[in-house]
Amino acid sequence: MTKGNTRIIQSIWTAPLSHRWNVKEQLKKTLWSYAWSVITLRKTFREVVLHTDKQGAEIFGKLPYTEIHTTLENLKGINKRWWSYGKIKALEAENINTVHVDGDVYLKNPDADIFSFDNADLIVQMIEAGEGFYSVYPPLYEIFKSCLDAGGIKFVPKYNEAYNCGILGFSDKNARKTFLDTYTNWLKVVNNSEIINVPPMPDPNVVIEQYCLYTLAKDNGWKVKELIPTHARYTNLNAYAVKIGFRHAWGKIKYTEEFQNLLKSRIKNHSASLYKKIKSF
Repeated sequence: MTKGNTRIIQSIWTAPLSHRWNVKEQLKKTLWSYAWSVITLRKTFREVVLHTDKQGAEIFGKLPYTEIHTTLENLKGINKRWWSYGKIKALEAENINTVHVDGDVYLKNPDADIFSFDNADLIVQMIEAGEGFYSVYPPLYEIFKSCLDAGGIKFVPKYNEAYNCGILGFSDKNARKTFLDTYTNWLKVVNNSEIINVPPMPDPNVVIEQYCLYTLAKDNGWKVKELIPTHARYTNLNAYAVKIGFRHAWGKIKYTEEFQNLLKSRIKNHSASLYKKIKSF
């Protein structure tokens, strides 16, 4: 098989992992997830690159990335609550036509080069809507509106959907710049605001990243490729994802004992030496 030419990037800012979602031993559990993710990605793509900080380079350097950059070393002054900022800085450091894949996304079919843009301005995993949207996003609107409005940024939530950014890439330079700039401007206002004191769930990062992107795309008429189409979300989205060649273990599922054991077993079967390196961490 000819390997895919799309440049794939991942990011890990280690500082937020000290307390994100109150998960014990989160850094090591995250390492197992990223390990299986990069293993599956390397089966399809020539370039799989990690953007991280110095601690991340030391720990995740065990994994088979083609390049590792300490792009995220100097995120000074950014509250750890905004873990999605690592992805923003990683995208900022790359050229267009690069696709960011979260460390809990695993390719199921090495022959499925699914991350082509197909003349779209950007590619996302899917739209989040329905109960999965209403239970997460609207509860955060009031506090975001209060903080952003006070900072001179008008926040008017007018859409009932958002983009899941487990997979995210831009082929249009202006679209990418607009999104990265808007995220950064919002972050300057909310960074150390009262938002950082809200409970772990729902996570405010979904508004500043995923709802922000959806709003910009709709307002600007960007052409968006959704890997999982609307009809699949209302049947069995996980089955559809596997059908086209990937799985996304979003949320806390990847930190459960059952899922961690599954990751360890697959990594051990793939490479006993890599398994030993990770286990010794």
